[in-house]
Amino acid sequence: MIQDFTCPSCGNKFSLPAEKIAPQGSRGKCNGCSKSLMVFRDGHAVVAESDKPQAVPQVSREDQDPPIWQVRLKEMQVTLKTPFRLADIRNMILEGKLTLEDEAAIQGAGWLPLKAYDAMDPFWAEKAIKEREEFGDLDHCVNHPSSPSKWRCPKCLKFFCEQCVENKPYVEGGEPHYVCKTCDMDLMPLKRKGFGLGSIIGSIKGKK
Repeated sequence: MIQDFTCPSCGNKFSLPAEKIAPQGSRGKCNGCSKSLMVFRDGHAVVAESDKPQAVPQVSREDQDPPIWQVRLKEMQVTLKTPFRLADIRNMILEGKLTLEDEAAIQGAGWLPLKAYDAMDPFWAEKAIKEREEFGDLDHCVNHPSSPSKWRCPKCLKFFCEQCVENKPYVEGGEPHYVCKTCDMDLMPLKRKGFGLGSIIGSIKGKK
Protein backbone atom coordinates (compact mmCIF):
# COMPACT_ATOMS: atom_id res chain seq x y z
CA MET A 1 0.00 0.00 0.00
CA ILE A 2 1.27 3.44 -0.93
CA GLN A 3 0.97 6.13 1.75
CA ASP A 4 0.93 9.82 0.93
CA PHE A 5 2.85 12.34 3.07
CA THR A 6 3.21 16.12 3.28
CA CYS A 7 6.43 17.68 4.57
CA PRO A 8 5.53 19.84 7.60
CA SER A 9 8.40 22.17 6.78
CA CYS A 10 7.93 23.04 3.11
CA GLY A 11 4.60 21.41 2.13
CA ASN A 12 6.22 19.08 -0.42
CA LYS A 13 4.05 16.02 -1.10
CA PHE A 14 5.58 12.58 -1.52
CA SER A 15 4.56 8.92 -1.31
CA LEU A 16 6.18 5.85 0.25
CA PRO A 17 5.26 2.16 0.47
CA ALA A 18 3.74 1.75 3.91
CA GLU A 19 5.29 -1.69 4.39
CA LYS A 20 8.77 -0.15 4.20
CA ILE A 21 8.05 2.10 7.19
CA ALA A 22 9.00 0.66 10.58
CA PRO A 23 6.21 0.36 13.14
CA GLN A 24 7.92 2.99 15.32
CA GLY A 25 8.44 5.27 12.29
CA SER A 26 11.28 5.71 9.82
CA ARG A 27 13.66 8.56 9.22
CA GLY A 28 14.40 10.16 5.88
CA LYS A 29 14.91 13.47 4.09
CA CYS A 30 12.42 15.63 2.24
CA ASN A 31 13.27 16.03 -1.46
CA GLY A 32 11.96 19.58 -1.35
CA CYS A 33 13.73 21.21 1.58
CA SER A 34 16.20 18.47 2.67
CA LYS A 35 14.85 18.53 6.23
CA SER A 36 15.19 15.30 8.17
CA LEU A 37 11.74 13.81 8.76
CA MET A 38 10.19 11.03 10.77
CA VAL A 39 7.37 9.38 8.82
CA PHE A 40 4.77 6.95 10.17
CA ARG A 41 2.50 4.38 8.53
CA ASP A 42 -0.60 6.45 9.20
CA GLY A 43 0.67 9.21 6.84
CA HIS A 44 1.92 11.42 9.64
CA ALA A 45 5.27 13.21 9.14
CA VAL A 46 7.21 15.40 11.58
CA VAL A 47 10.53 17.25 11.48
CA ALA A 48 13.18 15.13 13.21
CA GLU A 49 14.44 16.46 16.55
CA SER A 50 17.94 17.23 15.23
CA ASP A 51 16.49 19.55 12.57
CA LYS A 52 14.16 21.48 14.86
CA PRO A 53 15.34 25.04 15.55
CA GLN A 54 16.90 25.25 19.00
CA ALA A 55 15.43 27.79 21.36
CA VAL A 56 17.83 30.61 22.20
CA PRO A 57 18.29 30.62 25.96
CA GLN A 58 17.12 33.84 27.56
CA VAL A 59 19.82 35.49 29.64
CA SER A 60 18.31 37.10 32.68
CA ARG A 61 19.56 40.25 34.38
CA GLU A 62 20.57 37.97 37.26
CA ASP A 63 22.86 35.97 34.94
CA GLN A 64 24.39 39.05 33.33
CA ASP A 65 25.08 40.93 36.54
CA PRO A 66 24.71 38.61 39.53
CA PRO A 67 24.63 40.03 43.07
CA ILE A 68 28.07 38.75 44.09
CA TRP A 69 29.66 41.94 45.43
CA GLN A 70 30.09 42.99 49.03
CA VAL A 71 30.86 46.63 49.87
CA ARG A 72 32.63 48.08 52.89
CA LEU A 73 32.81 51.78 53.79
CA LYS A 74 36.41 52.24 54.79
CA GLU A 75 36.11 55.42 56.86
CA MET A 76 33.24 54.05 58.95
CA GLN A 77 34.47 50.43 58.86
CA VAL A 78 30.93 49.33 58.03
CA THR A 79 30.13 46.40 55.74
CA LEU A 80 26.89 46.83 53.86
CA LYS A 81 24.86 43.65 54.30
CA THR A 82 23.05 43.31 50.98
CA PRO A 83 24.99 41.58 48.16
CA PHE A 84 25.24 44.04 45.26
CA ARG A 85 25.28 43.92 41.50
CA LEU A 86 27.76 46.05 39.56
CA ALA A 87 24.81 48.19 38.49
CA ASP A 88 24.06 48.90 42.16
CA ILE A 89 27.67 49.90 42.81
CA ARG A 90 27.60 52.18 39.76
CA ASN A 91 24.55 53.98 41.12
CA MET A 92 26.17 54.43 44.52
CA ILE A 93 29.31 55.86 42.90
CA LEU A 94 27.32 58.31 40.78
CA GLU A 95 25.30 59.38 43.84
CA GLY A 96 28.50 60.08 45.77
CA LYS A 97 27.86 57.34 48.34
CA LEU A 98 31.15 55.56 47.60
CA THR A 99 34.72 56.81 47.25
CA LEU A 100 37.79 55.36 45.56
CA GLU A 101 39.07 54.24 48.95
CA ASP A 102 35.94 52.30 49.93
CA GLU A 103 36.33 48.57 49.47
CA ALA A 104 34.61 45.73 47.66
CA ALA A 105 34.96 41.97 47.52
CA ILE A 106 33.50 39.29 45.32
CA GLN A 107 31.87 36.78 47.64
CA GLY A 108 34.53 34.41 48.91
CA ALA A 109 37.48 36.66 47.93
CA GLY A 110 39.48 39.30 49.80
CA TRP A 111 38.75 43.02 50.13
CA LEU A 112 40.27 45.53 47.71
CA PRO A 113 39.78 49.29 47.23
CA LEU A 114 37.16 50.11 44.59
CA LYS A 115 39.85 51.83 42.53
CA ALA A 116 41.60 48.44 42.13
CA TYR A 117 38.79 46.92 40.05
CA ASP A 118 38.95 47.49 36.28
CA ALA A 119 35.21 46.77 36.06
CA MET A 120 34.54 49.97 38.01
CA ASP A 121 36.80 52.33 36.04
CA PRO A 122 33.95 53.35 33.69
CA PHE A 123 31.85 54.33 36.71
CA TRP A 124 34.50 56.76 38.00
CA ALA A 125 34.91 58.21 34.51
CA GLU A 126 31.14 58.62 34.25
CA LYS A 127 31.08 60.31 37.66
CA ALA A 128 33.87 62.70 36.62
CA ILE A 129 31.95 63.64 33.46
CA LYS A 130 28.72 64.07 35.40
CA GLU A 131 30.42 66.31 37.97
CA ARG A 132 32.13 68.31 35.26
CA GLU A 133 28.77 68.98 33.60
CA GLU A 134 27.24 70.00 36.92
CA PHE A 135 30.14 71.90 38.51
CA GLY A 136 32.91 72.21 35.93
CA ASP A 137 36.49 71.37 36.90
CA LEU A 138 39.95 72.89 36.83
CA ASP A 139 40.18 72.60 33.04
CA HIS A 140 36.53 73.39 32.22
CA CYS A 141 34.43 76.33 33.34
CA VAL A 142 30.92 75.15 34.24
CA ASN A 143 29.37 77.66 31.81
CA HIS A 144 32.14 77.74 29.18
CA PRO A 145 33.62 74.21 28.96
CA SER A 146 36.22 75.28 26.40
CA SER A 147 37.72 77.76 28.89
CA PRO A 148 39.89 76.77 31.86
CA SER A 149 38.63 77.73 35.30
CA LYS A 150 40.31 80.33 37.52
CA TRP A 151 38.05 80.32 40.57
CA ARG A 152 35.74 78.07 42.53
CA CYS A 153 32.80 79.07 44.69
CA PRO A 154 33.00 77.55 48.21
CA LYS A 155 29.19 77.52 48.45
CA CYS A 156 27.85 76.14 45.16
CA LEU A 157 31.20 74.41 44.43
CA LYS A 158 31.14 75.48 40.78
CA PHE A 159 34.23 76.33 38.73
CA PHE A 160 34.31 79.62 36.81
CA CYS A 161 36.33 81.37 34.16
CA GLU A 162 36.79 85.17 33.88
CA GLN A 163 33.50 85.58 31.98
CA CYS A 164 31.43 84.10 34.81
CA VAL A 165 32.53 86.07 37.87
CA GLU A 166 31.80 89.53 39.19
CA ASN A 167 34.53 91.91 40.29
CA LYS A 168 33.52 93.79 43.45
CA PRO A 169 36.53 95.73 44.75
CA TYR A 170 36.34 96.69 48.44
CA VAL A 171 37.02 100.28 47.40
CA GLU A 172 36.38 101.94 44.07
CA GLY A 173 39.39 101.47 41.84
CA GLY A 174 40.98 99.07 44.34
CA GLU A 175 42.35 95.59 43.93
CA PRO A 176 40.07 93.10 42.11
CA HIS A 177 37.73 91.16 44.41
CA TYR A 178 35.93 88.39 42.61
CA VAL A 179 32.63 86.91 43.83
CA CYS A 180 30.18 84.28 42.60
CA LYS A 181 27.36 85.96 40.66
CA THR A 182 24.84 83.52 42.10
CA CYS A 183 25.98 83.14 45.71
CA ASP A 184 27.74 86.50 46.16
CA MET A 185 30.51 84.58 47.93
CA ASP A 186 34.22 85.30 47.72
CA LEU A 187 35.75 82.97 45.17
CA MET A 188 38.74 80.73 45.80
CA PRO A 189 41.52 81.21 43.24
CA LEU A 190 42.70 77.95 41.73
CA LYS A 191 46.24 76.69 41.43
CA ARG A 192 46.73 74.72 38.25
CA LYS A 193 48.23 71.30 38.86
CA GLY A 194 47.04 69.49 35.73
CA PHE A 195 44.24 67.57 37.43
CA GLY A 196 41.41 68.00 34.92
CA LEU A 197 39.05 65.28 33.79
CA GLY A 198 41.71 63.43 31.81
CA SER A 199 44.06 63.43 34.75
CA ILE A 200 41.34 62.27 37.13
CA ILE A 201 40.47 59.30 34.93
CA GLY A 202 44.13 58.49 34.33
CA SER A 203 44.94 58.68 38.02
CA ILE A 204 42.45 55.89 38.73
CA LYS A 205 44.76 53.49 36.93
CA GLY A 206 47.87 55.07 38.37
CA LYS A 207 46.77 54.52 41.96
CA LYS A 208 46.31 50.77 41.59
